[in-house]
Amino acid sequence: MILAIDPGLHACGCAIFDANTSNELLWAGLVKNPIDVHPENPSYPSGLWNSMVDAVDTELHVLGYEPDRLAIELPQVYIASRSKGDPNDLIALAGLVGAFTHWFRGMTFLYLPREWKGSVPKKIMNDRVLKHLSEEERVKIEKSPKSLQHNVYDGVGIGLRHLKRL
Repeated sequence: MILAIDPGLHACGCAIFDANTSNELLWAGLVKNPIDVHPENPSYPSGLWNSMVDAVDTELHVLGYEPDRLAIELPQVYIASRSKGDPNDLIALAGLVGAFTHWFRGMTFLYLPREWKGSVPKKIMNDRVLKHLSEEERVKIEKSPKSLQHNVYDGVGIGLRHLKRL
């Protein structure tokens, strides 16, 4: 079983695939961080890292999944003309990826955004991910707030890329 994650300090898009037999999507959803730590707080960002990893771990236990592989996006810095937001935010996000790789005891695979989706716009990438799923798999994607649903699709996309289905 493989766990694919689009990491986020406040929520992660996660997907579980049966990588041992069918490569089928078993579940996908958004896992929210139960705490809200702000940059002025002394426990930022490590408090967010720990609680986010714990939230994903808890969700997996509740669902009954024990993945043996992790595929996760590793943030990358873009040149200024292609960058969005504060590039310093990527440092905290990279720390979260480190926390996940430390927590996970199986094989870990890191994917840069350009390696799994290139420079494809979100809407087009979301449609592409859905196109590569069967109808049976699409119904296994939990609904999330519209503004966060792309994170779930990214988690699914990372898993599809890892399984060479995308």
